[in-house]
Amino acid sequence: MIQKGSKVRHSDPEIDDAAGVMIVFQIANGFALCGYPDRQGQELQNYAVADLVLISGSFSSKSR
Repeated sequence: MIQKGSKVRHSDPEIDDAAGVMIVFQIANGFALCGYPDRQGQELQNYAVADLVLISGSFSSKSR
């Protein structure tokens, strides 16, 4: 199940090539706000949760 902190990729290969592995920062109304914790200043993107593929592991600021 995709939730806040999940590592995800996009199911569309073209978008996945450009976006790569992202972290889910927020989920609301079937959409996930995704971005990169190590790329400050880069714009966050909204994707439909149904279009995302969960990859193992998750990111948590508490684990740092």
